[in-house]
Amino acid sequence: MKHIKIDNLNILYTEKGEDLNFVLQNFNFSEIKLPKQIHSNFIKDACEADLECDALYTDKKNLPIGVKTADCVPIVITDFKKVAVIHAGWRGIVGGIIENTLKIFDEPKFAYIAPSIRKCCYEIGEDFYENLKKDYENYFYKKSGKLYFSLQEAVIDKLKQYTGEILENHRCTYCDNKLYSYRKGNKTERILTIAWLEE
Repeated sequence: MKHIKIDNLNILYTEKGEDLNFVLQNFNFSEIKLPKQIHSNFIKDACEADLECDALYTDKKNLPIGVKTADCVPIVITDFKKVAVIHAGWRGIVGGIIENTLKIFDEPKFAYIAPSIRKCCYEIGEDFYENLKKDYENYFYKKSGKLYFSLQEAVIDKLKQYTGEILENHRCTYCDNKLYSYRKGNKTERILTIAWLEE
């Protein structure tokens, strides 16, 4: 488990063998708000009853919110008064989940990109390329006759239009054996990325 602290913002993400109960026990949380992820562009207040979405936000202090991933991009955004956590797969990125989340902030000051699959390993097919090349041409790469896509570069370009500082974690879920990767066979296990604001 990696724990990052910046001002009153806390971020943590888990590694293999660390689950929700592990986090709850180590941080004495009574609960962690997690969405029912559906690869959408929906964001909801973490205190709503129905959390079918792919991003949560809260202005409540010491209320941890998070997402589960195993290759998709977890993103934390804050102005240090509110915090949001996003599960951004390619559908969410293209569908506008980052833009929708940024709208809840008057002036987002900081964003963190947690471990996810990187362009070294995110191989895609010709159909994917044809569908996205019009708007996302700059994020495709060819290597040994195969096509790859950089989720992180697409995310950063969206964030940097609105956000002050962006901190990117360069660990690749596929390359790093300490992290879960759906593409590498971890079909049910997930990395938890969690954030909360202290008083």
